[in-house]
Amino acid sequence: MTFHARSIIESPEVEQALNEAVTTFPRINDLWEGWKWRLARGPQEDAVQITGTNAWIIKTADYSEFGTPKSMTILFDFNEDEVNIISIKLD
Repeated sequence: MTFHARSIIESPEVEQALNEAVTTFPRINDLWEGWKWRLARGPQEDAVQITGTNAWIIKTADYSEFGTPKSMTILFDFNEDEVNIISIKLD
């Protein structure tokens, strides 16, 4: 079995949304680092491809009791080398 982790590329909008969310959700960066690790290693797992596109969407579970949003929806595409995070929605 070969280990393969893709590079994560965040759009400027994603970076801005996360920076703005820190004051409301003190552990948002912990949640985000975990999701980047996960997406780098298996982006299609538990994600749904948007019909007719190369884009995928995945929604996190509720970890709000730990200082994170109730959920985070992540829109992304990927290839063998990169995962491009297009946008996120925090609920």
